[in-house]
Amino acid sequence: MYENEKRERVVKASRDITMNSKKVIFQVHRLSKDNKEEVLEKAWKDLEAVREQHFARLMKELQGTDFWKLRRAYSQGSVQEYVEAATFYKFCVFGTLSTLDEINSTLLPLSDPSLEPLHINILDYILGLADLTGELMRMAIGSLSDGEVEFKQRICQFVRQIHRELLLVVPQMNDSYDMKSKMEVMLQTCFSVHVRGSEYIPLLGDDAEDVPERAMTMTTESSVKDAFSLYADYLNNFNEKRERVVKASRDITMNSKKVIFQVHRLSKDNKEEVLEKAWKDLEAVREQHFARLMKELQGTDFWKLRRAYSPGVQEYVEAATFYKFCVFGTLSTLDEINSTLLPLSDPSLEPLHINILDYILGLADLTGELMRMAIGSLSDGEVEFAQRICQFVRQIHRELLLVVPQMNDSYDMKSKMEVMLQTCFSVHVRGSEYIPLLGDDAPTSFLLGGADVE
Repeated sequence: MYENEKRERVVKASRDITMNSKKVIFQVHRLSKDNKEEVLEKAWKDLEAVREQHFARLMKELQGTDFWKLRRAYSQGSVQEYVEAATFYKFCVFGTLSTLDEINSTLLPLSDPSLEPLHINILDYILGLADLTGELMRMAIGSLSDGEVEFKQRICQFVRQIHRELLLVVPQMNDSYDMKSKMEVMLQTCFSVHVRGSEYIPLLGDDAEDVPERAMTMTTESSVKDAFSLYADYLNNFNEKRERVVKASRDITMNSKKVIFQVHRLSKDNKEEVLEKAWKDLEAVREQHFARLMKELQGTDFWKLRRAYSPGVQEYVEAATFYKFCVFGTLSTLDEINSTLLPLSDPSLEPLHINILDYILGLADLTGELMRMAIGSLSDGEVEFAQRICQFVRQIHRELLLVVPQMNDSYDMKSKMEVMLQTCFSVHVRGSEYIPLLGDDAPTSFLLGGADVE
């Protein structure tokens, strides 16, 4: 509940940043020979207001790992729109590009000195730059109407420079960001502006010498190249790390499934043998594959890369809780599971904690394995054990009813909850030939270590 309320506040602040950053962009588009000082002064005040009012609200909400937990709530649109507005303003004043460090330095005074400051990340900066080129080309077309051929030529030169530098980083970016199509639009728009301006100048080339303000735009060309080289290196390293994390996650998933299949072999005659083998397999998952994962995830990587390793963690939660139920008849809590991972962490670094969401999603999948075991136990005449499992699943279902309404619909938890009840009913029907009702007062199963389910 608390997380959802915070997310809503972050989304509201994000919308305000987006809306007011657009106002800055529209204000700068009013620029002409006659009103330059007036327009840029107003745009600067509006940009300051975005930082001091709306960014300040956002930064109060985002502390610690919240920067990455809630990135999708504030990144899409707002931060990128602010980057677009800030870089658009600086180009129109100085003819240069605002680097990521410069933009982040303007946000630093808004941070609480005792807390980690909010940093706009490289990805949002690059996406903001891609959108900036569209605003620049609109300004170039407008400047042609006013006869500002030199200004238009300078904009085209600047956009081509950004295009060249973006070529270093775009191959490292996820296709979902649609950067390749944006790069094509940049070149097409440059060509369109060139065609519309062909009546004024023969060619918009990089070797043009007749633009008086050319030096102004290119003073920082080398620094921009250096910055984009760093961005490319960062994205290369980040993608390589993501691949290693995905590989470790797949290994965790595969070996956790082996634990689950091993536990499904449980019967009257092989209880000790099966559970001992399952415990060894579970330890191997932790000590081999989780250890690899934790070496890769340091600092904010837990949240940056969560989508890359979350499936493996959920499968591990499912395996660990399934094993514990079959041994003790109880549910492993989140703290208990995290405590088993603690010895794998470097004492000098923050340990990896399985988060609440992955734990809940793992539990939802656990109930499917439990019901499969219940149906199998009915075939072996283990009615008491099947009854105990149904009781346990209904208990989990009741507790999950507290949290499912607060979860995002994308996790499909509501349909999983319906499947739990339907499967319970299926087990009841299949077991009706043995017992009149699978109720909460079932006798203790000999396969469980405890008399009561916690």
